[in-house]
Amino acid sequence: MKNILINRALLAKKKKIFTLLLAVAASVGTMFAESGTCGENLSWDLTDGVLTISGTGAMPDFSSMKETPWYADRSLITEVVLENGVTTVGDFAFSGCSNLGKVTLPEGVTRIGFCGFSSCGNLPEIILPQTLTSLGKQAFYGCHSLTSISIPSGVSTIGTFTFYGC
Repeated sequence: MKNILINRALLAKKKKIFTLLLAVAASVGTMFAESGTCGENLSWDLTDGVLTISGTGAMPDFSSMKETPWYADRSLITEVVLENGVTTVGDFAFSGCSNLGKVTLPEGVTRIGFCGFSSCGNLPEIILPQTLTSLGKQAFYGCHSLTSISIPSGVSTIGTFTFYGC
């Protein structure tokens, strides 16, 4: 009788462990999913390396890259997508995203802020929207993989050291 009770207890523990392992296995595909807000009318979602900013209006300016909501996960970001309705890239927004390789900016974006994409060393190209009017200081500073860029005719301000180290 004692052996039967021990075997049932052992079986119950094995079932719990198996259930836990199944839950972990099921969540692996979305293990790196996070989301939140960035500004009054914008939200962000980071899933499988793609950081998507959606909503309407201007992205806030951050005082440093450490102030961005996705700072702890910046090395996981391989692609940034700003959806229609987003009008600016804030200061330091994607600074230090060392594995960033692709950026999608919609028409309607008018400004890329100070250090907006600085130190994104794997970024080979970026297509700037025709609505862009301002490139902040050091916007692409240290993007050494960036070899070519077309600046829209409406850009009236290009800050110092914007392309330094490209």
